[in-house]
Amino acid sequence: IEPCGRIHELSLFHAKLTVTRHFQASDQEQRFCLPVGCDGDHRMKGQAVLVHDNKTTTEFSENYDLLYADIDSCEAGTNFNAEIPCDPSLSQKHKVVRRWQNGYDEALDVDCPDRQAFYRVRSEHHDGAEDRIWQWDCKEVTEISRSCYTTGYINSFDELILFQCDTDYVMAGVHSYHDNGAEDRRWKFTCCRAEGYYTKNCQLSDYLNDWDAAIDYSVGSTSSRVFVGAFSEHSNPYEDRRWKIMSCEYVSDIFEVSTTQDKYVVGEGNSVVVKCTTVGGRAPSDIKFFSPSGLLLNGAGSEEVNQHIMLSSITKESTSSSNVTYSRTLTLSGALVGDSGTYTCEAEENASFDVTVEAILSINVTLEVIIQQPVKMTCLATVFTPSTITWWREVDGEMIQIVSDSGTDIYQEKFGQNLLWSFLEIEKMDSTHIGTYNCKVATTSNNFQADVTLALIKESPETPVKITETSPDSRWVALEVTAVSDENKPIEFFTIYYNEFSIDFNIPQDLAQGLLHGNLFSITYNISSNILPNTNYVFTVSSCNDLGCSETKDIVPVTTLPSSSSPPQKLTVSNTDTTSLWLTWMEPEMLNGNISFYKVKYVGTKLYNISEALLSSLSLEGDRDTTGPTFFFILTELVPGTQYTVTVTAFNEAGKGMPSSPVVESTLVDSPPSGEEGFLFPNGSETTELVMISDQRAEIVLPRPLNINGALSHHQVVVVLLPEDFSPASLLPADALFPNIDTFMTYADSKTYKGPNPVAYITAEFDDKLFPSDSVFTVGVDGQPNDRQYENGPLPRGTTFAFFLRAYPLIDISEIDKVHEKERQYSLFSSSDFVYDNALESEPKTVIIIGGSAGAAGFAVILIVVFIIALVAVIKFRKKKVIIERGHIQMSKSELESKDQVANPVY
Repeated sequence: IEPCGRIHELSLFHAKLTVTRHFQASDQEQRFCLPVGCDGDHRMKGQAVLVHDNKTTTEFSENYDLLYADIDSCEAGTNFNAEIPCDPSLSQKHKVVRRWQNGYDEALDVDCPDRQAFYRVRSEHHDGAEDRIWQWDCKEVTEISRSCYTTGYINSFDELILFQCDTDYVMAGVHSYHDNGAEDRRWKFTCCRAEGYYTKNCQLSDYLNDWDAAIDYSVGSTSSRVFVGAFSEHSNPYEDRRWKIMSCEYVSDIFEVSTTQDKYVVGEGNSVVVKCTTVGGRAPSDIKFFSPSGLLLNGAGSEEVNQHIMLSSITKESTSSSNVTYSRTLTLSGALVGDSGTYTCEAEENASFDVTVEAILSINVTLEVIIQQPVKMTCLATVFTPSTITWWREVDGEMIQIVSDSGTDIYQEKFGQNLLWSFLEIEKMDSTHIGTYNCKVATTSNNFQADVTLALIKESPETPVKITETSPDSRWVALEVTAVSDENKPIEFFTIYYNEFSIDFNIPQDLAQGLLHGNLFSITYNISSNILPNTNYVFTVSSCNDLGCSETKDIVPVTTLPSSSSPPQKLTVSNTDTTSLWLTWMEPEMLNGNISFYKVKYVGTKLYNISEALLSSLSLEGDRDTTGPTFFFILTELVPGTQYTVTVTAFNEAGKGMPSSPVVESTLVDSPPSGEEGFLFPNGSETTELVMISDQRAEIVLPRPLNINGALSHHQVVVVLLPEDFSPASLLPADALFPNIDTFMTYADSKTYKGPNPVAYITAEFDDKLFPSDSVFTVGVDGQPNDRQYENGPLPRGTTFAFFLRAYPLIDISEIDKVHEKERQYSLFSSSDFVYDNALESEPKTVIIIGGSAGAAGFAVILIVVFIIALVAVIKFRKKKVIIERGHIQMSKSELESKDQVANPVY
């Protein structure tokens, strides 16, 4: 709901409002409160009442009445929000109208009321109608009636509009109609002028809109600027116009300014009332009064000469057809001699008037004094009857008359017929004399009085006497300042300067109140702001008050004590091998002293499962000192395959500083230790047993590789075939004899190999997680741990054997949970010692039974002989067919003979 200005009517938006409360047809009258009033944008707010005239609909229409409180006006820029009760007895009735002044395709006819002109225009375009709805807003610009004219249509359809009112005329009406064929409007305008008004400072706006876009343009509701013309161009593709507005300031001719009298003569204590009047075509922007000395009297931002001067508000007195009269009143209440002189009334033109006051008393109001110096107060009376002058002072709430004594002298002198002087002299000022004195004049008809105030002359203070540094710390410095405070030169605070810094310290209130003239005092301040350890500072001090500061005193050099350093910066750790880590860092941001050395602390962690016994045997944490303030260090003798958390701490004269942010890095993985050092035999024995189940199968207990150098990935069980008469004890270590996986032959090739050198084949390979829980592995049979395509076939007959286990570490510990998904590495490994029968070292045999007895060997030979005899018996018994089973091939004896095969096959 809007608008503002003087409220004549309220407008609803084009769309209808919906009331949440349903009206009843039986109700005589229903009221609904809406917010109204005025804000800074001249939109109404506050409270209003909509009255339903006995209808059942819930929508407001143009036939409904709106009640609102009788608000006189809404001033521009104010924020109005009055409390208005919903009571029709406190309200006036007004018609509710639509917001827009036309509908699409409808004619537009708008004329501003008398004394008003256009200052704002709003519009919205509709692509379907290809037309605009308009709202042209008016404001009051004159206070006298006007004369107007209306143009003819100034454009044809689709043509330019280039229009400006005649000289000193302003736009106060618009009229147009729309054509659906051309989809355009023709326009004519009404221009008006008030006598004595003219236009100035005219300007043309930029385009107010783009094609099809809304318009909302205003030159301000409170300024003197209004619309005087318009420019517009039409677009056939858009079927719309773009607009510019010409505006000017609209002002009246010079005012006539006058006062009711040219001269006023009054006695002291009486009042003077002066009315200043302006006559012109409009209200004055202001009516101002100036004192004889040129000071603006009262009002916002003015300088008041005295409290007895008062100004009224500006009042409108009358209006004629050509002029309006305003006035303002100046009142001098209880006129004094000092009020005499020539005053000026200013309202674009000036008028002056004289005021003469017959004086009774004149006095110098305030004296500035210096402690220990004499002072003289003067009271002057202009009298016409016998008079006396006395001096008074308030003491403990009671007015006491002052009389002459050893330190005070009072005397009078008369000059001419009417001037009487009285003097009060104080020989030597001290703080007890400061205050207000009262001079009273008694005549036969009246008593008058005036005050004299003694005020200290205040100056900037003296330079401090000395400053002394006491016991500095690493983070603060204590300074003792000695200075002299004077009542005329009081010290209110000290400013202490050091290096590029400064800081103010106030004098404590209890100390400041106790400082008398010439007092020497000392005070100590602890300075901690911007104080750093092990830093050189130079201190100076100034004494200060609100008038300024003294020169600085002394230069006191201070070096703060060292303090522990901040953390070393940008620590980096990189792994270069299996037992070392390389460290680099930058010195701490705050050294706080001289760095003597750094301490490197490290803590190792195994990221995989390892037995408590093994873990406790490893040295995984410690610290080491650098030699001097270096920024590089190599941590050596570390455990392979271990994650280390490393920090660096600086040490200076104050001791240990703050540690750096920890950095985590791991040493490279290494293979398990070789031989007995790296493979743990069951039950702690140094050897293990090997049992021959038959001449082609052997059961061995595998030594468990130690995972101290990193997590283990997989293992290989290797069978070594030895030449005849070759002692296993003469074998080189397995890693030297078979340095890579390519040095192994296949199981198939091993069965036919008869060379002079030891050879080996991998009989099984399996993941570390598949390592037998009982460490027992049987060579020569299926069903053993074996997740690669190696053949764990029967051992070849007639061959001497040895065995060993080869272990491979997991290179990247982060992939320990994905080891089954990764390609296995075969370049880094360690092997156990050979497993064989020690008896072979002195008596080579064709079949090895590691850890057995001679009786057991003989028993095995007997079993083989018995087996062969039984087999021969079966062959003789079954002559037709002899089953020879080797692999999966079956043949009859006749088939063998036909193929010239050997007559006595061997199993």
